[in-house]
Amino acid sequence: MLPADVRIIDAHFHLWNLDENLYPWLVDESRPSLVQGRAALRRNYLVTDYFRDVGSLNVIAGVHIQAEHDARDPVRETRWLQGTAALPESRGFPQAIVANADLARPDVERVLEQHASFANTRGIRQALHRNLDDPLPYDPLEDPAWVRNFPLLAKYRLSFDLQLFPRQARAAVDLIRRNPDVQFVLTHAAMQIPATSDMRRKFSFLSFTVM
Repeated sequence: MLPADVRIIDAHFHLWNLDENLYPWLVDESRPSLVQGRAALRRNYLVTDYFRDVGSLNVIAGVHIQAEHDARDPVRETRWLQGTAALPESRGFPQAIVANADLARPDVERVLEQHASFANTRGIRQALHRNLDDPLPYDPLEDPAWVRNFPLLAKYRLSFDLQLFPRQARAAVDLIRRNPDVQFVLTHAAMQIPATSDMRRKFSFLSFTVM
């Protein structure tokens, strides 16, 4: 048990409303996902549910990380979250929103501008590891259009949550060095893979120390 005077900021949590928004990874079992047991998650999880699970912990603020909402309309999730924060029962949660955007899209600046228009938006997370194991793998870090658009985050004062596999670390370090005006957040501890013999053959583990 924590002392009663300890105040907590939850740096990474998710809400979703299946009645108002679309989360393809959650509702479509045919879509590949690293998340196991998705059926148990296939229900609304609102801020009141979050408070119930937090219980007596003195959580005073929270950072909502995008929950892989429908990529065709990523701003819809941010709009819903900002509205959620305004509800009396929400107590201001989420006080910060890390939204979703595909930085390779030709219209990504318009998307970033819309995200940034909401008071609680603080950053962007685009999961960079999603399609690495497809028959035709795609790594945004190797996409010239994605890399070229990345500095737009600094323009709109948005941070970037790095969610990637360890084998992408070297390219990520290069990205960090080229974008000193963007704040980077390492998400899920760089998606560490269990060190089985099979995994050791498949992945290389690199340090994220940036000199």
